Amino acid sequence: MKKSLNIVAVLAVTTGITAMLVSFREAPRTVDAPKCHVPAPLAGEVKGCVFKTVYEGEGLDSGFVLTTPKPVLQAEQRGLDWLVGAQAQDGGYGSGTHSRQDITDPHAVSTDPATTAMVAMALMRMGSTLDSGPNSRQLSRATEYLLKQVEGAPKNATNITTLQGTQIQVKLGANIDVALTAQFLSNLHARLEEKHPMKLRAMRALNTCVGMIQRSQNSDGSVQGDGWAGVLQSSFAANALESAKDQGADVDAVSLDLARNYQKANFDVASGGVATERAAGVTLYAVS
Repeated sequence: MKKSLNIVAVLAVTTGITAMLVSFREAPRTVDAPKCHVPAPLAGEVKGCVFKTVYEGEGLDSGFVLTTPKPVLQAEQRGLDWLVGAQAQDGGYGSGTHSRQDITDPHAVSTDPATTAMVAMALMRMGSTLDSGPNSRQLSRATEYLLKQVEGAPKNATNITTLQGTQIQVKLGANIDVALTAQFLSNLHARLEEKHPMKLRAMRALNTCVGMIQRSQNSDGSVQGDGWAGVLQSSFAANALESAKDQGADVDAVSLDLARNYQKANFDVASGGVATERAAGVTLYAVS
């Protein structure tokens, strides 16, 4: 009996101590998941939460996409509409001669490959292809014009046109037509499917242009026929060779290295000096 009372007493004491300790324990808190307070966004403001971004709950990609302002889109469309009306009967475009800059009617000047190539690249950048898009017809006609210019050029020539003194030649160089046409053909070739009927023809024309660019190259890697700022034509030619090589054209490795080295030599990394003798004294041209 006495033993039983002792056990009961011990249990009572233990229970009392436990109850006392529990009474001093900090009251449990309700722990919510981390929240990010996002104030009401302003009009056009991109919604987001820094915590969600840091912990990969959501990405930042959508925040980098900006809507093109309406006035810009309207200006683009006006430009495209003008180009549609400016195309000549032969499918080309012209910017006139340097000596007659007073003639501003696009139909009163001769078409030239350089101007046509720049317009054709603009049409592609705006979403048209040879088979689809709002300006597919204009692009197809410009492409046919350029291909005929390349295919009709004499062998061993250094340019694809006999025109001289055009506005774009005086500014960029006497052989700028072949450089810009090569750039266009590389862009075109990249957008054509392997079985497209124009794929092989475009590559053949591109190889012809590459051969002309390489034949016109000076021993220092620059290109013959300097314009107002010769380094500009050489930079276009170097870019054309790089793009052509990327598309699998027959680009000579030595010629490409020469072109690259010529452009790099215009800037001295150690001193920060820039050679502008063939850049019309303009630093920006020299490092183009």
